[in-house]
Order: sequence, then structure tokens, then C-alpha cells
Amino acid sequence: MHAHPGAGKPARTEDAIGVAVVAAAELLHCPLIVCFTSSGFTARKVATYRPTVPIFAATPEPETFQQLALVWGTIPALTAHYTDYDSLLREARQAILPAASPSRESGWSLRPACRSTCRELPIS
Repeated sequence: MHAHPGAGKPARTEDAIGVAVVAAAELLHCPLIVCFTSSGFTARKVATYRPTVPIFAATPEPETFQQLALVWGTIPALTAHYTDYDSLLREARQAILPAASPSRESGWSLRPACRSTCRELPIS
């Protein structure tokens, strides 16, 4: 398991979520982690735990998009602003498809980890 920054102290909620996302991605053999973020905080927090798969960070903010381009293991995507989860997922799938085309034939799936929801969404 990845080390907790500030080990020995009680974990902060955002650290617990970051560790859980990375652990879930590894246990479920997810091909990538999807973070929906306005400020970039979520993607940066997950990146601190160095997942073995890329972090796809969807943001509607151009400045955040530019900042996330410099974060370890993160693939930023500039997306429209949505207020509902289904629209966010649809937009993320559309942004991932062009990058996933070589793997699309093999039928890998996207398993987003957002809040307490983890649903498998076929890419192909």
C-alpha cells in the first residue's frame, strides 16, 4: 500500500479517498482513473498516491486544465460544465475514445470512481 503523507497522524478525509481510489483501481484492474474536478484538487490528491494507471482529469476550467498537464500521471481534458453525473460520464467517454482507439478493439472498460459510485462502462 502507498505511504500516507504525514504518517503517524490521523488520516484526513481527502487522503483516505485518494488511497481508496488508487487501491480500488488496482484491485479492479481498471485501465484508468477518472476524476471530475474544477480546481484540480481531486486529481492532484489521487496522483500523490502514484497509481499504476493514468488519471484522466476532466475539468471545465482552462486554467485547471493547464495546471493538470504538469501533474504526475495525469491526462487532463477540457470539458463542458455539467451539473449531472450522467452528462459528465458521457463527456468523459467521448474524450477518452480517441486516445483509447488502439485498445477499443480489445474491449477494455472504463470503471469510474466518483463519490461512492463505481459502474463499469464499456468503451467500445
